[in-house]
Amino acid sequence: MILHAASIAAFFVFQTPQAQCVVQCAQAAGQDPLLARLLFAAIPSVFALGIAWMAVRWNTNKENEQWIRNQKAEHEQWLRDRKMAEWKDLIEKVSEIDRAFPFLENPNPIHSIDAFMNAEISIILLELNKCRSRCLFVADVLRRKENEDRFLKFIQELEEGERAIGASRKARMATVPLTELTPDNFIGDPTLFAQETTRYKEIREAYILFRSWMLSIVQDDLGIRDFRDGGIQGLN
Repeated sequence: MILHAASIAAFFVFQTPQAQCVVQCAQAAGQDPLLARLLFAAIPSVFALGIAWMAVRWNTNKENEQWIRNQKAEHEQWLRDRKMAEWKDLIEKVSEIDRAFPFLENPNPIHSIDAFMNAEISIILLELNKCRSRCLFVADVLRRKENEDRFLKFIQELEEGERAIGASRKARMATVPLTELTPDNFIGDPTLFAQETTRYKEIREAYILFRSWMLSIVQDDLGIRDFRDGGIQGLN
């Protein structure tokens, strides 16, 4: 019994301070300041607001990026339309030279030379140069050295050819009196006529190559593989 009572007493001695600690801790926990409770309560709201702000910011950035892409696409289409209009006008002016070469296959020499001289090449070339000088949106392509040299070289060849054939034709016809003109001797001096025919063929070939070259640079500038497939209608 004595040992048993001592054990009980020892038990109460050791357990009493622990009980006091528990009570004190419980009391301390019940005395949390109001600010701390508010902060803990606000954490979910702050977190939600942060997520919402990030979502709005992300959507705004996406909308701005889409707006920039749309503006860029509209500008590119506007620029392409302007380029296409200028190229079309220029090719139409080039195509007017077709009047000087109506017989591209098995041409009759006399009729071909007459058509060439009656086509008023100088006027056509004047209008072609005016059209070229008015171009703004394709000027960077036309003014590249290799393109400008090719363009001016063709103009020069055509002008010189017209003058040479005109002078030869006048001299040739002067060799035949008007009273002696017949279908057999209408060509006059055969040597001069042969020179005119050769020069005419050279100019015709130069024009065919020039026109093909013009169409090729239009295709390169506009990214068109085939004019018949969504390209500039009526250019070829």
